[in-house]
Amino acid sequence: MFSLLVDIGNSRLKWATSRQNLFSVGSPVGDVGQVPCFAAAWSGLDSPSRVLVSNVRGIRTADAMNQWVLDKWGLSADFVRSLGHAFGVRNGYRNPEQLGVDRWLCLVAVRSLFREPVCIVDCGTAITADVMDRDGHHRGGVICPGLALMQDSLLRGTNDLSFDAVDQAGLLGLDTGTGIYGGTIAAAVGMVEKVVQEAESLAGPLRLIITGGGSERLTRHLVRTYEVIPDLVLKGLVVVDARQDPESA
Repeated sequence: MFSLLVDIGNSRLKWATSRQNLFSVGSPVGDVGQVPCFAAAWSGLDSPSRVLVSNVRGIRTADAMNQWVLDKWGLSADFVRSLGHAFGVRNGYRNPEQLGVDRWLCLVAVRSLFREPVCIVDCGTAITADVMDRDGHHRGGVICPGLALMQDSLLRGTNDLSFDAVDQAGLLGLDTGTGIYGGTIAAAVGMVEKVVQEAESLAGPLRLIITGGGSERLTRHLVRTYEVIPDLVLKGLVVVDARQDPESA
């Protein structure tokens, strides 16, 4: 038997199976929240023993997925929520459940790997950065629009600008499109550098960990040392799945 681990993000559904010590990542799908996306991902999958979910798209998506899982396998999905203290992590938010469950699971995953101060940057639809000290205390974080959102907001808020997708090594652009690209990358890199600088003033030297679909575009412009760890949300779900009593952490 195996567990189906599901990361419902803002723009994509990512998933993996976990069977004993085997962790296998499936192909992500788009059109998140629509019933066809669940069928596209799992129609050929055998029945799991458990479906464990991180969902940041709200109750309607949760209900749609739960109904699909119930119809397909006769199971009810388990939706993870952010906790105050579990799996070796102490949530730093005044209201622990307000911390996005995806960010909580990234903290849980990283705590299972390292016992040192860390800054976790998740570069997706939004870019988040969360700091955790060597004792597993979440010291807080920041949220800003992701690269695509920054570009889209600029185009919506200005006249006579257009943007063609570009990919460049440097930041300085010689046309409008490359200027927009370079500006949004510079904003994201500057945010990361500033957060790390402040975090190190509180917790000392730390390990910078990058995850998310925009990792490659971000990291090519970072100066400081970093480590890319893909699928951190799914890896956090592995920890939760293996240790069902959170207070045993």
